[in-house]
Amino acid sequence: MVDKKQLILIIEDNKMNIQILVNIMKGTKHQIAIAKNGKNALKFVKKRFPDLILLDIMIPGIDGYKVCEKLKNDDLTKEIPIIFISALNDVKDKLKGFKLGAVDYISKPFQEKEVLARINTHLKLKSAKEKLQQDNKWFKTLFENATEPIIIFDKNHCIVDINDEFKKVFRYQLNEVKGMDIDDVMEKGKKNAANREGTKLLLSGKQVQLEEKRYSKNGVAIDCLIKGIPVIIDGKLAGGFVMYVDITEIKKKEEKIRYISLHDKMTGLYNRRYFEDEMSRINKSRRLPVSLIVADIDGLKKINDNYGHKKGDEYIKRSADIINSVTRSADIVARIGGDEFAVILPHTGKKVASEVVKRIQEICKKESYKSRNKISISAAYAVKDNQSKSLNEVFKQADENMYDLKRKRYFHKGEIRK
Repeated sequence: MVDKKQLILIIEDNKMNIQILVNIMKGTKHQIAIAKNGKNALKFVKKRFPDLILLDIMIPGIDGYKVCEKLKNDDLTKEIPIIFISALNDVKDKLKGFKLGAVDYISKPFQEKEVLARINTHLKLKSAKEKLQQDNKWFKTLFENATEPIIIFDKNHCIVDINDEFKKVFRYQLNEVKGMDIDDVMEKGKKNAANREGTKLLLSGKQVQLEEKRYSKNGVAIDCLIKGIPVIIDGKLAGGFVMYVDITEIKKKEEKIRYISLHDKMTGLYNRRYFEDEMSRINKSRRLPVSLIVADIDGLKKINDNYGHKKGDEYIKRSADIINSVTRSADIVARIGGDEFAVILPHTGKKVASEVVKRIQEICKKESYKSRNKISISAAYAVKDNQSKSLNEVFKQADENMYDLKRKRYFHKGEIRK
């Protein structure tokens, strides 16, 4: 039986048949209304919508067929289920009723169990249909008014619908993408295998959440938090819908924080923390040789004492620029102390390392000729060319080589390192 009280309108002129139907439904708790002709029935329906109508064909004035036709042609009443009740048992009479929109046909004389079964079946169907319509309205409202872009697609990966926010963010209209493969549209033909695996996983019935780039119509990459949910209808996978949360600003902030945590604020080079992490990582690699350069600004303490730390900072920045200018994009250039720098040169041997050190010296000489502010950097290298050495040992060797060079340079002046 249905959960709530529902109104059944009986349209019948025969008092005995009316009483039989009322007695049959006495224990059902349904509300019952009675109209003895078509005209009164139509008036009643305009004032109050019944949940189901039992309609006799042979009634005074407007017959049952005409009443059914009028109700089904009215948008306000066309969804009311109508069951014909009649002594007319010819197939053509039943077919006519069904063609007009009736949901069922009960022949007279009435059988109690049959009447109850048919009434309850159609009341339940009506309730289920109303719930589905209500759910669809809720979903449509959420879909259309969602603050995030959403795509609905079928089990063949083909796009079925997009919401207004998707149109704003990704610049597509529905007619441009409907029926197209969701990954082809969102990746602009890049054929990213990992992303396509996410779609396959969703269509296996599993929810998906990942962070990936997706592309607008004009090719702009958008960092997205992607949430995918499979759509299952009657136990079968029908497709899925995917929400794209734009996290571009969050990613920018994360990247900025990461950059700050790994770079020296003054020079923009990597900091000591990152340098040591890379030393540890590269030390495990079997790709040799690896070279290390250690460099130190000459006389920075004297500059600070005589001209102030602001001038000293200028020397540090310029030294960083010089060292960075002679290295490759694959090299790791870091400021590891106040006036100390270090460079990791992956897959690099003695010849290239010595050329880099030589180039640093050449630029320093040119700078000194051009400017009154003489700049001098002591730099030396060491090479890891077999697995028995650790990069820490190589670093110490490069550092010692640099100090030896500094001592030789300034021994005759009686100066020390700083």
